[in-house]
Amino acid sequence: MKTLKAFHIFALITSILELNNNLNNLLVPTTIISIIGIFGSVLFFTKNYNFNYLMIIWICSQFIYLKFDNFPMDLSQFFHFNIKFRVGPISIGGNIQILMFIFIKPIMLTKYLNKKISIKPYTANSPLRKDENITFTSNDIKSNKIIGDLNYELDDLQYDNIIFEPLESDRIKKAGVVIKSKKHSKKIKATVTYDYGK
Repeated sequence: MKTLKAFHIFALITSILELNNNLNNLLVPTTIISIIGIFGSVLFFTKNYNFNYLMIIWICSQFIYLKFDNFPMDLSQFFHFNIKFRVGPISIGGNIQILMFIFIKPIMLTKYLNKKISIKPYTANSPLRKDENITFTSNDIKSNKIIGDLNYELDDLQYDNIIFEPLESDRIKKAGVVIKSKKHSKKIKATVTYDYGK
């Protein structure tokens, strides 16, 4: 979460600075991106993660640099560094903001934060008990995985921590989980199906 917080602080500051630079001409496309960055960052810090797609728009919109004669199309916020090449009257390239693409996955995972997530074993040979619902509360994101607290007992061992990683699937919601404890070293690894509160 520290990385995500730092990213949203950066987004908020650069959006405000870009908006300030355009105060004399607010009718430019970058103004819309600045507002999206400010609004999306404020929602993040108020723990409203349902609009996380705003920050994905904010990132993706800044990548492309396009200039036709003397008419540039550059939506980057405050930092205007780009690599471009020219084809006739057209210059096309990319802005340094492409480096922010690494934040897209953790931003997408914020929709799971502070939610009660219910999981069930996906396979018949799962180490988890068959047809058992396990519920945990998500509270952090680390290394592109959801971290949560739970209270689970298996084979007389108590487990209190879970690492949850949603998997891509067209048909059902699947995830890989690692369930562990602070009191012993044994871990449970499994593939599960899941559901979570909206």
